[in-house]
Amino acid sequence: MKINKLVGSMGAPTVGKTILKLSTLTLSMMCLSLAHAADEPENSAAQPTKVQKVTVTGSSIKGVAAQSASPITVLKVEDLVNQGVTTVEEAINKVSANQAGFAVSQNIGKSNTSGSSANLRGIGTDKTLVLLNGRRLANSPFSTSEVNLNIIPLAMVERIEILRDGASAVYGADAIAGVINFIIKKEYQGFGISGGLQAPEEKNGDKYDVSIFGGYGDLDEQGFNVYGVVDYRTSDMIMAKDRKVSRRGGLIPELNMAIGSGSGFPANLQSSSLGIVNPYINQNCNNAPNMFISGSRCLLNTQALIGITPDEETFSALAKGTFKLTDSLNAVAEYIYTESEVTTSIAPDVWAGTLSIPNTSKYYPGQGITPGIAGLADSRVPLFLRSQSGNRVSQSVNESNRFFVGIEGEVAGWDLNGGVTYAKGEATDNFVSGYLNQSQVQAALNEALLHKDLKCKAPLIEPNLRRNLGKW
Repeated sequence: MKINKLVGSMGAPTVGKTILKLSTLTLSMMCLSLAHAADEPENSAAQPTKVQKVTVTGSSIKGVAAQSASPITVLKVEDLVNQGVTTVEEAINKVSANQAGFAVSQNIGKSNTSGSSANLRGIGTDKTLVLLNGRRLANSPFSTSEVNLNIIPLAMVERIEILRDGASAVYGADAIAGVINFIIKKEYQGFGISGGLQAPEEKNGDKYDVSIFGGYGDLDEQGFNVYGVVDYRTSDMIMAKDRKVSRRGGLIPELNMAIGSGSGFPANLQSSSLGIVNPYINQNCNNAPNMFISGSRCLLNTQALIGITPDEETFSALAKGTFKLTDSLNAVAEYIYTESEVTTSIAPDVWAGTLSIPNTSKYYPGQGITPGIAGLADSRVPLFLRSQSGNRVSQSVNESNRFFVGIEGEVAGWDLNGGVTYAKGEATDNFVSGYLNQSQVQAALNEALLHKDLKCKAPLIEPNLRRNLGKW
């Protein structure tokens, strides 16, 4: 498990460690489902056409698919791949009844981003049940009431069945909105490699994916089949400044309004007699990136500094073995492992009047470091300051394991399906850089510990702060 240091302050020595560690562990025993088949009446005239039996999602009872009264949508993965779909998340977004849950690309600037979930009929992600071969999956550690769809590699999924109606009578309250059942291939023989690249016309945002899969054994002839798939996906971060639609800041003429933060760099200060002013307004305001002048103060366009999609890297592996016990009974074992890492970046920390400088500080205007301001007589002035420690970067890592072993088939005219599932999910959410301790920043401002020409009494975690905060 990675342990990242938490930035403590600009002038203080305290360092924290991992912020959050959550895990879920489920151990469940599959119920034995028995359904006796009635004897078919003899028909001397002609043999009836055989209709393949299927297990109906939402009831777990075998019968003819056309007999199901439930509204079921079946997505064939082969058709989805032909449409350019490469992940389970993208596949579920093709369903009109689904509203995206905590999709990775929708969580920029937030923690807990290493996943995506389903939300049928908009009732809630905790009311949509997600199954694999009719069996439950462990919930996401970051949100213990919903399943992370990214743990399922698409390469070996045969079809996706979506029950667009409640099934709480069978599965409980977490199936009120419906059920999504991923059916993986029963057997696979051969070897294959697939890959893809999505490259936007504009800068960044490239997506790569590669899957390697193979299987051996004929279940009917040799009595066994084993197969596996390894899937790797990565996507690059897109910053708001890289897209015309998102980098806009400053004055919007058609709305006659200014877009920007009142907390710029160098910092604005607030005086009881002068209002909000900036002692450096004629020196650095227009020269600094993403800055512009508004009256007597400098404004910052924070919109251009955020990331609109994160860096994402996902590795997943699936293995399945089927072994023939009798002509109608098989032993089955499945294993899934997934690790995903999502890194997000948001604008630097902003203090809007929560930090202040006393007139005894070397930073107070006219005290030797900062230019004086005529008419300034306050004993303490609040600051509107953008942190110089860079963007706030956080990283979410999600690791999951799932193992199933069981038997399935038919014994003496009875359908038999039972087994044991072990599933575990573990996640960490780490602050990588750019997060500061406000109380210690304030203490450093009071004592002028941040200026490059002054001797610091404590080591600085962010070296850029001492260099830049000579101008605040």
